Amino acid sequence: MSEAVHPLDQFLKARGSNRRRMSELSGIPTSTLLNAVKRDTSILNLRVNLLWALQVFYEPDWTMDDIMKELLVYEYKNEIGDGEMENNNQNSQVYKKLKNDGTKLRDAYASNKRKVAQLDTMFRKLMQVRKFDKKDEFIALIIQCHDYVGMEVPAELAQMNDRKTFEEYSASFMMGLPGGKEKLEDGKGTKKILKKEVNEIPKKGYNKDIENPQKGNEEENNMYKNYVEKTKQNGEFLVNLGDYTLYQLNKNEVVKVYHENTINWKQDRDTSSYLSDAKMEELKGFIAQYEDASDTDEADSIQQDIEYLL
Repeated sequence: MSEAVHPLDQFLKARGSNRRRMSELSGIPTSTLLNAVKRDTSILNLRVNLLWALQVFYEPDWTMDDIMKELLVYEYKNEIGDGEMENNNQNSQVYKKLKNDGTKLRDAYASNKRKVAQLDTMFRKLMQVRKFDKKDEFIALIIQCHDYVGMEVPAELAQMNDRKTFEEYSASFMMGLPGGKEKLEDGKGTKKILKKEVNEIPKKGYNKDIENPQKGNEEENNMYKNYVEKTKQNGEFLVNLGDYTLYQLNKNEVVKVYHENTINWKQDRDTSSYLSDAKMEELKGFIAQYEDASDTDEADSIQQDIEYLL
């Protein structure tokens, strides 16, 4: 088996690009790309600004969830081995069946938006427990999501008796899970229509149209500072996540305040998220885990969980 190409490079190659071109487009130094993306590092540890750049400059109609899922599919293919899905040996047949089983489960959930959101949440949980080799928890989640739609769990998933089999079988199954939203919306045509409709809606946030362009920068800076101060005064500090800080406003509103000169600084869209009581408790649980993380890998993974929740 040849050396695996990093999922980021696979993503870029599929779009006729590479890291150098991505660096030129996004302004992210190639040295930063090299340090942030190592061949032995899980995709779950990609910094949010890299995912943001992939979305903005390559797939603006997608969400970061969509970007992450494509990268994970490449990562899972790398784990199984080059071309193994195309071979006709016994293992390859199992891989193909499990991927197909994952697709069948995805299709069962792709009946309405609520179920698609549930599967997306389950996908993220499966990613997490798989990364830390928690086979029993992985199986428990698999049983749960099959039971919800009245489907039987693939028998092969009960045969994951060693680490290698667990990695290969779970990767094959999870390659079939992405795409529920597209299945529900009947392809990209609907997504583009929805995107156009969304773009016609006035954006919310602290930024307003600035009548005097000569004073634009100064006025915009002052508006941003006032927005930050107001959030700090009225909100409860939750956690500092590097590029931004989270504050809780009221009972169920969480606001991101991006730090000065980060990528999303002074962005012109609303940064509020409105969570149910259960989701707010889940968020605070993630924050506690983030603060107690034993290393940067674990902290990065938990930060991804927080991002998905918001």
